[in-house]
Amino acid sequence: MRIKMLPLAVTTSLLMTMSAYAYSNEELLNSGDWGKPLVAVEGGDHPHVSNASKMFSIPMDAINPLTSPLPGFDILAIRGTTDFALASQDGRFLIIEGQLIDAQTGQSLSQAITDRLDRENWDSRVSLLKTIDAHVIDYPAAGEEKAVVTVFTDTTCPFCTRLHNEMKAINDQGITVRYALFPRGGEQSPEYAALTHVLAESDVAKQKTLLDQGFEAHGLHKDSDYSALNAEGKAALDALLNAGNGAGLTGTPYVVMSNGSQFSGFGGVEQFIDAIQSRLDTQSE
Repeated sequence: MRIKMLPLAVTTSLLMTMSAYAYSNEELLNSGDWGKPLVAVEGGDHPHVSNASKMFSIPMDAINPLTSPLPGFDILAIRGTTDFALASQDGRFLIIEGQLIDAQTGQSLSQAITDRLDRENWDSRVSLLKTIDAHVIDYPAAGEEKAVVTVFTDTTCPFCTRLHNEMKAINDQGITVRYALFPRGGEQSPEYAALTHVLAESDVAKQKTLLDQGFEAHGLHKDSDYSALNAEGKAALDALLNAGNGAGLTGTPYVVMSNGSQFSGFGGVEQFIDAIQSRLDTQSE
């Protein structure tokens, strides 16, 4: 994995913090006072080089520490590319693709900051989840239950499909997943009508069979038997759509913890479990 280039918008925002200095951004960026090789610090290389090498599986000699126009930070450039990260000079923090990373642990502090700012929304999400209890489809934990998460999911979503394909592995980790169906395009989505058929089905095993079919085909609506709206399932699907929108959903899969905290996406079982665990730890603080 490479350290990717920090987005221009984020870089510009960071540079604006230097407004107390005499230079304008244009003068600063065009000056020759930054981008120079750093002299190795006492005891070895820049304190970030070893951490970055381990975190991103990059040889240490491929990381080129340079001076930065941002006070308190250096540039970690990747030799032979235009990719770079910003690194605090005390060796503690990295800024990569807009994410603030603790270089010692590899943890994204941006997510922790987001979670803390989001806490005022937790109670309202818990209340919303209670309104859809009758419409979720449970995939119970195997053995001792460690956590319960509600996952707003769409059978046409590739990341939702990846999560669905790892359901057994997730359940085996003691996680109960409650599926809340959420066609991403709302009522205009081709999948909207198809998912009403899933919710109209009273047999949970049949619901799961339909979902398996939908995820495998990248959309249940591709089967002509489910292309027309099922009026019986419409009210339930509308309730799920309203709950997802009310909970702040911006994309699927959207995961809401039982305490009301949330996160989005699926990058694999390990990442998924880590995200859940970090929020359980936050809850116990």
